[in-house]
Amino acid sequence: MLAMGWQQAQEGEESVLLLSKSLSMAVVRDVQEAASRAKKAAQEAQRTAQRAAAAKPAALPGSDSRESLRAMLEADRRERAARGPVSVGSVAQPLPSAGGGGPARIRTAGEAGLNSG
Repeated sequence: MLAMGWQQAQEGEESVLLLSKSLSMAVVRDVQEAASRAKKAAQEAQRTAQRAAAAKPAALPGSDSRESLRAMLEADRRERAARGPVSVGSVAQPLPSAGGGGPARIRTAGEAGLNSG
């Protein structure tokens, strides 16, 4: 901005840039674009810093419990691998019945007296 003719002046505690010549819309657009690029760069730097802080394992809440959970999952994987493949299929179980070994007792709504109008 100093190359475009701006001068820096002190006004209290703030620095103010003064333009020494007339201003065109092209210059205004250049200044607006530079300001938006600077704002985007600052936001991207902030996002990058947040991602870096979140990626640190020590910064994660409950990292001790996560480590113990990972250890338990790894132990479970090893246990399942040691069992080997399933070579025996499942066997059908008999249906529960009220009389012991007979067929299950099934009643319709009419037989139970629920269908009477």
